[in-house]
Amino acid sequence: MRDFTRKCRIEAMTLYQDVITRECELITNEINEIINDFSKQNDEDETSHKPDTPLRPIVSGRKHPAIQISKFLDELLQPLFNQMASKTTVTSGFELVKYVRELFKINLRQDTLFCTVDVTDVYTMVPQLEGVLSLKKMLDYLKLKQIGGLKIETIIRLS
Repeated sequence: MRDFTRKCRIEAMTLYQDVITRECELITNEINEIINDFSKQNDEDETSHKPDTPLRPIVSGRKHPAIQISKFLDELLQPLFNQMASKTTVTSGFELVKYVRELFKINLRQDTLFCTVDVTDVYTMVPQLEGVLSLKKMLDYLKLKQIGGLKIETIIRLS
């Protein structure tokens, strides 16, 4: 009876692997067809952004193992960044008015130009090398040896 059960399980697993493999092939083919159709439409469209640039699918990294490291580093470093940026960050109109009044007290000139920037999802816009270099620069500026029990070198390597 054990051999029969074992044989059935092996056949079931083989069948499952075949189905999954076929499903992956079908999905890949469908994605390629969509990309090719889109590419053909763009080739016909004269307003194409960059004419000889191949299209690539966008792949989500939300379930990638490294995301846990990113979340850990974010939780570890966010308080430091918030502390450094607190004097130059304005999060509401009320804070802006208060900040401008303070600037007028220290002799703000009439020809001063104000710029506002609303940054959302900054992590997707910062190239990795520049992000790591900025992190290193911030940590060097703070002259910290470790954060949360981790050496600065370890934090840099994880980033």
